[in-house]
Amino acid sequence: LSHILLLGIKYLFINNTHFQLLYNKILLYNCFTIR
Repeated sequence: LSHILLLGIKYLFINNTHFQLLYNKILLYNCFTIR
């Protein structure tokens, strides 16, 4: 059970960092388009 839980946390963490990178890219893109 704990092994599945760890995998779930790992998966969520990877998704979260991927989403954060995507969000940062969108923010950078918006900053450049405004200028």
